[in-house]
Amino acid sequence: MLDLALAIVWVLALGGITFFNQLGSIGLVDETEPLFVEAARQMTVTGNWITPYFNQMTRFDKPPLVYWLMAIGFKTIGVDEWAARLPS
Repeated sequence: MLDLALAIVWVLALGGITFFNQLGSIGLVDETEPLFVEAARQMTVTGNWITPYFNQMTRFDKPPLVYWLMAIGFKTIGVDEWAARLPS
């Protein structure tokens, strides 16, 4: 039983290191990724957590949970690529 728990811990640690390593090292590369990130950043700036905006136009391309998770990441970690990609 202890060996199984130790194996699970090792697999989770290796998966975490693999996933989180270099997460924010590359800038926003896709043409839509910056749009989602900016809408989430606008949520943190304006305090309007209901309606996502980009350039004063509403954005309902994704469910609001994605924007909310990015905005929470911005509030806790700061506005950068790592915090934007963490919920994805």
